[in-house]
Amino acid sequence: MTRFFPTSGQSEVPLDVEVVVEFNEPIRPRTAAGAGSILFEGETPVSGQLFTERARLRFRPAQPLKPGTAYRIEVGNYEDEAGNPVAPPTSASFTTLIPPPTTQPFRLLNSSIPDGAQNQPLQPRIELRFNLPLESRTLSATLRSERAQFPIQIQLLTPQSVLISPQSPLPGGTSFTLDFSAFRGVGGEGAPEPSQIRFTTEVEVDRTPPRVVASNPAREASGVPIQPVITVSFDERIRQARPLGSVVRDPRSGQFLTGALTFQPDGPRWCSNSNAH
Repeated sequence: MTRFFPTSGQSEVPLDVEVVVEFNEPIRPRTAAGAGSILFEGETPVSGQLFTERARLRFRPAQPLKPGTAYRIEVGNYEDEAGNPVAPPTSASFTTLIPPPTTQPFRLLNSSIPDGAQNQPLQPRIELRFNLPLESRTLSATLRSERAQFPIQIQLLTPQSVLISPQSPLPGGTSFTLDFSAFRGVGGEGAPEPSQIRFTTEVEVDRTPPRVVASNPAREASGVPIQPVITVSFDERIRQARPLGSVVRDPRSGQFLTGALTFQPDGPRWCSNSNAH
């Protein structure tokens, strides 16, 4: 004999219900799979904790159940200690209630990135916490700059909080708007207030060293004038990082030659102050 709670056909079941199944003798799962969930939405198992107490099963869903939704309790994969399968009925179905609209406003309580924040990382992790439980089927949001929309991932952390993160690093020094106005509460509450967060990313640091693209005289050149003007061009603008003297070395003596080093728009320029050998 098997007794189910909620009972088969029951409606208006609370969203935070704990499912209980009682038997007339101790039972055990027939296979390893039987030790998982006993509650299903369609063919999809509901995640949660299952407790076996000899002749009783208790299942506690990890999240509140969806409002106005049909669920099925299934224990056909259990048997008694002698190996006899559970006699019918081995399943029961019920429907959750649809909560009445609440008069409490749906509000954003906290954001890990405050509205208007500056110098945020290029891969931000934005945690949003609300005052009411979220309807998981409405967890849709957009992340935009003035020029483009960026793909994001949304993870439900608790019934009242989510984690939103971009799927790839964002451009540096750019303003973004995170819009989560599609979020709804489980009681049918409308868009939260506020429903947008604006922030600006930090300026991306250039870690690629400049590269020499040309020099005059060219590498291994011969017949260079005794008092040359040497120009080096790079693939990007450069600046003098520290005071420098000469940058031209005599390969025979290893000594630097005297000269004047200046920085031009197209690169550094060195002029000899004495005759080269």
